[in-house]
Amino acid sequence: DLLMQAFLRKPRGGMFCKCRGQFSLGARSAMIGDKASDLIAAFWGGVRRLFLLSDSNKEKILLEEFQKHFEDFEFQIVSNLSEAQLKVLKS
Repeated sequence: DLLMQAFLRKPRGGMFCKCRGQFSLGARSAMIGDKASDLIAAFWGGVRRLFLLSDSNKEKILLEEFQKHFEDFEFQIVSNLSEAQLKVLKS
């Protein structure tokens, strides 16, 4: 069904919602992505620990604009996977 396929595509959170029960996704889950759409999709799917693995100013600006509309949307920028893993473990 075309509507379901659209719901599953980023930046919509359908893929996260579909997997939520099977993988216990939720606020304690973490998403590490290199695109704003990765983090926005995770946010719509209920994930709240969001990490941008990118030095792209464009992606950061997109996320900051999104953040203006959703006060509970927070993300951190990380420079590599090791840094992201440490932050996930600490939070």
